[in-house]
Amino acid sequence: MHELARVRKVLADVLAKANGRRVRKVAVRLTASHADEEEFRDLFKANAKGTLAEDAELEIEFVNNAYVCESCGYSEEVPFEPIRCANCGSPDLRIKPDYEVTGLFF
Repeated sequence: MHELARVRKVLADVLAKANGRRVRKVAVRLTASHADEEEFRDLFKANAKGTLAEDAELEIEFVNNAYVCESCGYSEEVPFEPIRCANCGSPDLRIKPDYEVTGLFF
């Protein structure tokens, strides 16, 4: 279910940035926690059907999760979804988004 929500966010972002143009290729960075590349690809293909991103090639790069602690300012990249700051233990974290569209090719 996590991948479906992420696919829908990525696709909405792609279509908004495409501004009515057919998308031939999408480059995206995904955080590695809970990542399943095959599932993401399958869901993207299914959800893109009938849109300007239908049949778009998908280039995926996996990256670590990252956060900044709002309490102490500590920041770090980790291969899991952080719950508390490794420096001060605060749960008040600003976590980077779980995806970033890094390129669109028309």
